[in-house]
Amino acid sequence: MELESCKIDGWKESAIYIALAMTFILLALTTIHTGFNSIFAQLFFIPITLASLWNGRKGVILALLYGLTGVTITWLTGGHLALPDLFQAAMYAVVAAVISVPADRKKKLLYLTGRSEEKLHNIASTLDDGVMVADREGKLIYISPAAADITGCAPGGSLDSAGGNETVAVFRQAVAENKPVIRDIEVPDGKENKRILELRVAPAYSGSETTTGFIGSLRDVTENRKALAALQDSADLNARLLESFPGLILRSDCDGKGVYFNQNWAAFTGRSQAQDLDDGWQSCVHPADLGRRLRAFREAGGEEFECVYRLRRADKVFRWMMEVCRPCRDGEGRISGHISFVYDITDRRAATEELDAKNYELQAMYSISSTISQYRDLREMFGQVLEQTNSLISASAGAVYIEDGSRPGVLRLTACATEEAAPARFTQETTLQDLAGSGEVAVKVADLDEWMEPGPGQGQLILVPLKSMARRVGMMAFYYLDQEDSSSGSRWDQSYATRLTSIGSHLGTVIDCALQYNKLLKQNSHLTDIIEEAPDGILTTNSSGNICTFNRQASRLLKYAASEVTGKHISAILQPGSNINIKPCQSYVREFRAGDDSTVKLNISTARLPSPDSDNSLIITLKDLTTVSGLKIVPVSSDRHDPDQEYRFKKGVVYLIDKQKIDYHMDIFADQVKRDSQGLCISRLCPKLIRDKYGLKETPTIWLSNCDAPGENITKINHINSLTAIVSEFIESGSNGTLMLDGMEYLIARNGFDTMLKFAQFLNDQVMVSNCCAMFCIDTQALDKRQLHLLLTEMTEFKVN
Repeated sequence: MELESCKIDGWKESAIYIALAMTFILLALTTIHTGFNSIFAQLFFIPITLASLWNGRKGVILALLYGLTGVTITWLTGGHLALPDLFQAAMYAVVAAVISVPADRKKKLLYLTGRSEEKLHNIASTLDDGVMVADREGKLIYISPAAADITGCAPGGSLDSAGGNETVAVFRQAVAENKPVIRDIEVPDGKENKRILELRVAPAYSGSETTTGFIGSLRDVTENRKALAALQDSADLNARLLESFPGLILRSDCDGKGVYFNQNWAAFTGRSQAQDLDDGWQSCVHPADLGRRLRAFREAGGEEFECVYRLRRADKVFRWMMEVCRPCRDGEGRISGHISFVYDITDRRAATEELDAKNYELQAMYSISSTISQYRDLREMFGQVLEQTNSLISASAGAVYIEDGSRPGVLRLTACATEEAAPARFTQETTLQDLAGSGEVAVKVADLDEWMEPGPGQGQLILVPLKSMARRVGMMAFYYLDQEDSSSGSRWDQSYATRLTSIGSHLGTVIDCALQYNKLLKQNSHLTDIIEEAPDGILTTNSSGNICTFNRQASRLLKYAASEVTGKHISAILQPGSNINIKPCQSYVREFRAGDDSTVKLNISTARLPSPDSDNSLIITLKDLTTVSGLKIVPVSSDRHDPDQEYRFKKGVVYLIDKQKIDYHMDIFADQVKRDSQGLCISRLCPKLIRDKYGLKETPTIWLSNCDAPGENITKINHINSLTAIVSEFIESGSNGTLMLDGMEYLIARNGFDTMLKFAQFLNDQVMVSNCCAMFCIDTQALDKRQLHLLLTEMTEFKVN
């Protein structure tokens, strides 16, 4: 038994206990006086029952005390206890105990209810939300401090003061609908603003499910609603941004199922939002790409990824798209879904592929150009170029033909590159009868037997001319199998023509250069043989005067082997004290020291030898003076003719005689010789005619001609280098000599004016330091003013007095 249940609470309970005690005493005395079985003893049932109903456990205690007292008195008065007495006492106690059970429960229930209400009040007073309890008439039974602070009401007040009619309307709506009602209401905050309160009202039911009142809660959601409004504005802005995004947008959950698609997606696919939800959008992805896209999503593990695939457009055309998928995270950083930005990259992909193709083409062309420009072996280069070109244009086979120089119009196979599975090969020779004059790429689909063997069947033959300086030097041929027979299935594309033309131009230039180079090698070898076997001694020197080459005739003249003098200075083969003027366009006589220490007198003629290293390289011609002419030039004088000398010539002077003005120049020469002057005649006239017409029987004559004159003891000279030796010998050995040079137009025609001018300079140098004079006869009409002026700078014009 709890002591708390025996405690007397309040003055009212104390007064009741006092009244019951007095009644008990009075009844006890009466019972003792009258006997236990009197009617008064039965009246104990009333106070005990009242006590039991009023306070169950306390009434039980009183009943037990009564029973014990009754038994004791009976025993004391009667001296013994009867069974009815005990039974009656026990009955009173049982009845009191039975009656006290519901009373005790009621008391306990009331106690617990009071404690619960106290706890609820404490909890409600600590909540930020306001709590209100009202009866059916709207009278406030309870209102928490927070609600009182919000509404300004107090317990026992009316709902009309708690938010006015709107609050009452919410409570009445809850009653009418018999379900909870939630509504926002606005109340003034005392500062010219309004507060937003969230009012939640629910009906309270009794045990019989009858509405006994209302329970409502008030929460100040002003800031919350402002935040929600701002959040909604932000959401609206994001929605507008998503809809205004130029690309396609796909929102999906954590499993990749579609939950949102923007308007651009719908316009692109031509499908509704409902059709594409969940996995519906996947039906728009190309079947060959769907697996790759789903695999990319799984492998990303919720993180960002990119994927390229084809998506079907509303017109049933698949377009290449690039998807950039990024995860969406909640406030705690957890992945709540994904958002994908999808871009149409078909045009960009096509441009990229075109650019890649161009880059591949450029790289291939660069590789081919490098192979062409860096080749060492021509055939090996052709093979590499054909393999690279076959790969570039996807041909089955290719070949290079070069024109046979000995047989015009015939092409010889030089190199080829063929697929292993190719059923035919190129012929060794072919002709260009059907392509005569063609300068463009030609395509043949028939009559391929001239190019391929055995018969190739169906296919195409592409012929590319190899040209250099608009001159065809060969042909490239490429063969395409029929698509059904080809492993690659490739065909000729006309866009290849430009590339092949460029390659053909490069190869044509190389082939032409190679042919010209081989031709130059042959010519150089031929010239080397000519120089080596030339009748005159020939040697070359560099700019320092060191001997570079020494031909066979020079070895015979000077009795040196080429290896003995090559690299030595030319002065090493001259006699001591003798020098040589290493200058071009010189002709003079020098004494050389032969290999057997003998002295050889040779005529030297020099000319500049073009060289890539220096312009001062010389070619020197050596000629034995004893073989310059067929006769020994011995200056002689003719018989005196006339004591009165008609023409006077100064010694050491070269005279220019214009044959247009003085056509009797031979008469003047004959007159000088016959007046005791030693003469040498060099002329285009036949020596016999000169002897017969002018009486110069003993005067040596040099005939400038290529004709033979049987019986004439003469030497034919048609080159100035040979002429200089004769002139030099005559001037050095002659005394009071007169030199006639006639027919100089012939020498100019054969050697050029520049060479003739150099001879004139040499002649002037020789004559001016001698006791001789020279007559240079020429038709001035054969010269222009400049040429005549240059000759007159070395000569004096002869005029008849």
